[in-house]
Amino acid sequence: LRRPSEEELANATHRSFEFERQPTDDKPWVIETDGGKGIGMDPRRLSAAPSKDSNGLEVWRLINSGTWSHPIHIHFEEGIILRRNGKEPPEWEKWARKDVYRLGPQEDSGDLIEVALRFREFAGTYMEHCHNTQHEDHAMLLRWDIEHPGQVKLMPTPIPTWDGVSYVDTVALPTFREGDDVGQFGPDLDPVSVWVKDAVIGELDNVRDNPIGDALSEIEPDNERGTATFPLTKGINIDANGKETDVWYFLHDVSDKKLADELGLAWAGGLANTPVAATSEATVSETGQWTFHGDLPNPIWAHDNDTNPVEGLPEVDDNNTYSPLRRVNYAGKDVVFNAIIIKWGDKPWEHNRIDKSCLSFPDLPANTTCPYNGNVWGGVNESGHVVELVTEGSNPHVTLKLHKSWSEEGDYLPFYMVLDTYPFGPSKTMGVPYVPKHQFLAGAVVPLIQFLPPAPIRPSYPPTPADGNGVLGGGPFGSQVGVPSYFMPEETYSPMWHIGFAHWLTPATDSVGVVKGLKQLKELRAEGKLEIIEWPAAKNPGTNGYDFNNLNSPHVVNCPTPFTIDAAIHRARKFDKIGKGEIEN
Repeated sequence: LRRPSEEELANATHRSFEFERQPTDDKPWVIETDGGKGIGMDPRRLSAAPSKDSNGLEVWRLINSGTWSHPIHIHFEEGIILRRNGKEPPEWEKWARKDVYRLGPQEDSGDLIEVALRFREFAGTYMEHCHNTQHEDHAMLLRWDIEHPGQVKLMPTPIPTWDGVSYVDTVALPTFREGDDVGQFGPDLDPVSVWVKDAVIGELDNVRDNPIGDALSEIEPDNERGTATFPLTKGINIDANGKETDVWYFLHDVSDKKLADELGLAWAGGLANTPVAATSEATVSETGQWTFHGDLPNPIWAHDNDTNPVEGLPEVDDNNTYSPLRRVNYAGKDVVFNAIIIKWGDKPWEHNRIDKSCLSFPDLPANTTCPYNGNVWGGVNESGHVVELVTEGSNPHVTLKLHKSWSEEGDYLPFYMVLDTYPFGPSKTMGVPYVPKHQFLAGAVVPLIQFLPPAPIRPSYPPTPADGNGVLGGGPFGSQVGVPSYFMPEETYSPMWHIGFAHWLTPATDSVGVVKGLKQLKELRAEGKLEIIEWPAAKNPGTNGYDFNNLNSPHVVNCPTPFTIDAAIHRARKFDKIGKGEIEN
């Protein structure tokens, strides 16, 4: 088959198709077209429409998101492989006609395959899909059409029934005719997703191109911690006695997808079923002014350098009615927002605590220059999750620590924040509000497992076992980073995490080393290599009592995820740059 000329490649229409696994039962296997949202098969949806014999050539970039094998079958037209993982294929394959292209970790596969195609003879409707039967049966397919040159009207979609065939209108994706670029390479792949429009991610500028690494990498990663900055808005809180207080807040999640898209927030569909007892009320005016109802947050507990409570610090209230989860009728819809009040007064206990021991980034080695909870757990100046808090002037904002985690066996790296918690004990440690209402969250929480270190790394940290089995890293105890169940804005996503603690019973380095997913974690637990315990971690070694389905979670933390790295796209980006000649292999 004739390989295209440089001129043809320079003028080719370029398209990108990412084959992605999502951890949801309703649509576990999806395809992203030209950087859009991952979607399953709908024959009424048109993803691509090259013109027959128009400009002669298109380049389709096939991308694997994850470590699964996807033999991708493009119906009707045969093509040739330009590059696999940024390099030309071997000579025997270089000239071959193909209609199936293997994505995956195998030697003859790749994370990134670039294919040249010509559309020469017949207009019509065709398919592109994964030939892994399980994936195909779960709708990892898309429709593409070959159109006549100059065609304007979309081909209708046939709908077969036992009584014959009817036709309905076709709906096309935004890039269905022009693709995502012109030329053989296409736009740079971006492994980073920022889920909240106004979030500014800091201290992770090189994360797209630097190695991701883990706690056992030969070169220690510089990305265990970053920052997220949010603009703050002034609202009003009215308590049960009618007292009004100015408060500073930001929004991160909402339970309704349409509102999430409209407001630029993360869609937390898992909050839709939050029990009323775990929420508080708020109202929003037509001009967008928020009024919060109920108690202000509990005072932020701290101790001075002698471990005595800070002078004047009020007692916390176990019946406090504050919750960041607000029941709101917004534009006629009853929804739940994750609306975080960061500051509610000028006393040192009336805002999430600023960690003055966070001195610089990167936090390298991990938990040294900007420790997860701070140098002294509960210390008034040496613990907390706020890096900067400004409410004066024209740019009120809060900058929070952003913590790395592993999910889906290493396919994704969610970066999360710590905003409030239940019960009181962890709130003292972390410098965030103690929220008694979190005890009523029931099924609105999802698991996050943290790890115990090989030994306590600071005198003020909890007296966890000093057995040498764990792995040092950027986690809260000085261990490897945590493993959440699910993080991506979706129907089942919730920022409310039920915290458990994994304790290695055998040396981690004799097994997998760094754990990167809940499936792996559960297998190690079943093999007796580690246990997972409920809070308080320091008092429960040997119990192995963590319940993944616990509706009465003893330890809940509000950990929204504004930022995620797709590990497979991170690898593919490197291969893409190799193909472009921007970096060496």
